[in-house]
Amino acid sequence: MAYSDLAALQERVPAQTLIDLTDDAGADQVDQGVIDRAVADADTEIDSYLAGRYRVPVAPVPDLLRRLSLDLAVEILYGRRPDIDVPKSVASAAQNARSLLRRIAAKEAHLPGVSEADASGSSNAGAMFIGPGRLFTRSALKGM
Repeated sequence: MAYSDLAALQERVPAQTLIDLTDDAGADQVDQGVIDRAVADADTEIDSYLAGRYRVPVAPVPDLLRRLSLDLAVEILYGRRPDIDVPKSVASAAQNARSLLRRIAAKEAHLPGVSEADASGSSNAGAMFIGPGRLFTRSALKGM
C-alpha cells in the first residue's frame, strides 16, 4: 500500500507542473508510471527510517506519513528534470521530512496512531535457513 498517490499529488502540485515533471513521451499528460515510481521511492526511503521502530509498510497510513511521502515524491519528480529548478519550498519540505524521519527513528518524535513493532524494534520479517546437519564436525575430523 502506497503512502501517497496521484490524486494526493494533484491536490498539491499544479496539473501542468505534474505533466512537465512526468511526461517523457511528449503526450502532454501525466505519466502514472513515473508517479508510481516516485511514490514507491519516497515510501522506500520512509520505510528505511521507520523499520527500526515500526512494522513497515505502515497501515493504515496516518496523515503525517502521507504528507511526508508527498514531500519526498515531489522532490524526486523534480530530480528527474535537471533542466527545471527545484523550488525552494519543495527542497525545504523534503529536507524537513527527512529531519522528522530521523527524529522518529531516533525516538525523539512519534508517529501518531501507530504502535511500535516491539521493544527490540524488530519485526517478523527475516530469513530462515534450513538444511541438513553438519558434515564436518569436530568429532568427525578428529584423528584426520
